[in-house]
Amino acid sequence: MGRIYNMDQVGIPCEIYRGGTSRGLFFLKDDLPYEFDRLQKILPYIMGTPEAGQIDGLGNATSHGSKAALISRSASPNADIDYHFIQVDVNKPIIDDSGTCGNLIAAAGCFAIDKGLVKPQGRETTVRIRNTNNNSFIDISLETDENACLTQGEYKMPGITKSGSPIKIMIKNPGGGILGGILPLGEITTYKNFQISLVDAVNPVVFLNAEEFNLSGVEDIDTLNKKNILGELEDIRSEMSCRAHLAENKEEATNKYPAIPKIALVGQPKDFKNSLGNLIKSDDYDISIRMVSMNRWHNTAAVSALYCLSAATRLKNTIPNKICKNSENPIVRIAHPEGITEIEVNVKNDSINYLGMIRTARRIASGVVYVPKYLVDNK
Repeated sequence: MGRIYNMDQVGIPCEIYRGGTSRGLFFLKDDLPYEFDRLQKILPYIMGTPEAGQIDGLGNATSHGSKAALISRSASPNADIDYHFIQVDVNKPIIDDSGTCGNLIAAAGCFAIDKGLVKPQGRETTVRIRNTNNNSFIDISLETDENACLTQGEYKMPGITKSGSPIKIMIKNPGGGILGGILPLGEITTYKNFQISLVDAVNPVVFLNAEEFNLSGVEDIDTLNKKNILGELEDIRSEMSCRAHLAENKEEATNKYPAIPKIALVGQPKDFKNSLGNLIKSDDYDISIRMVSMNRWHNTAAVSALYCLSAATRLKNTIPNKICKNSENPIVRIAHPEGITEIEVNVKNDSINYLGMIRTARRIASGVVYVPKYLVDNK
C-alpha cells in the first residue's frame, strides 16, 4: 500500500498484533525510515510518548504494550524474514533496540504469512526468522490453511484469558548474542554485598536472589511497589551494564539502554495466589521470577527473561541454578505473577543448544498510523 500523504501528515501502513503477553506495532521495513535517529523521533510520536498514558498515540502506557517490530525479507539463506525489535519508552521520547522481545517473535511469524512474505505450507507452516537485534535464528511453527495463519484454537497460555492456536517457538544457540558470552561476568559477581548473576541468553538479565531483599519471590505487584526498591535495582542494573561494557557509565545505562539488561528477583517454590486469585502450588513449578521492565514491575515477565532464566537454571553455580528445584529436567516450570510458563531447555556439550516455548498470537488491527510530514521526510 505504501505511505499516504494527507495535508501535513503522512500515513504509514501499520499492523497491530498481540504476541504472547505483549502487544506491538508491526511495519514492513521499507514503509518506515530505518535510520535510528529518525526512528528515535517517529516511534515515540506514534506511541504517544511522552504524553501521560500515551493518550496521543497507540501505546497503552505499559512497557509490554509500547513496542514495535520492523519486518523484511531476509537476505540470509537460513531465514525467511528478518525481525528487528524496538522498545519505546513510556515516559521519555527514547527508543532502545539493543535487546529483543520473545513474545512478539510469535506474532512475527503470523505477520510474515498475513503479508505474503511466507507462503503457507499446509496445516502447519514453519517460518524461519533471523532476529537482527542479536543475530539469532528462530523457527516458528504455526497452524495454517491454504491462505492464512490460524489464530483460533484450544491452547491457553498464562496471562491471556482467551485460548488460541498454539505457536511453537524454537530459539537456536541463544547464548551471548548481545554481550558476547552467555556469562559475561562469570557465574556470580558481587556489588554492594549483593550476589548477582548476569546471563545473556536471548536477552541479558541480571538475576538476584529475592531473599537478599527480604522477599520470597512470589509477592504480588502491590506488595513489591510498597518495598520501594526500584531505585536500588536500577542502580544494580546500570552497574552491571557498565561492567559488561554495554554502557560507558550509569547515566548512559539508564537513558540509552533502559531495556537491557533486564533485572529480576528469583526465588524457591512457595504457594502463592496469582493475579486472578488462583492458588499456585509450590509442587507445580521449579523457580519463581519477579521482573522489572523499564523501571516498573512487570505484570507477568518478559518472555525473553523467561527464556534467559530457563537457560540460567542449567548453567552451574549461577544463582538461578542454585535456587531451581529441578535443574535436570528438560522442562523448566517458571512461576510469575499470572501463572506458570513451561520452557524446554536443550543442552548439548554443556551449552544451551535451543530453547522452546509455546505462545499464541493474533492480528488485532490493520491500517495506517499518521505522523507529521517533517518526521518522515526529515525536513
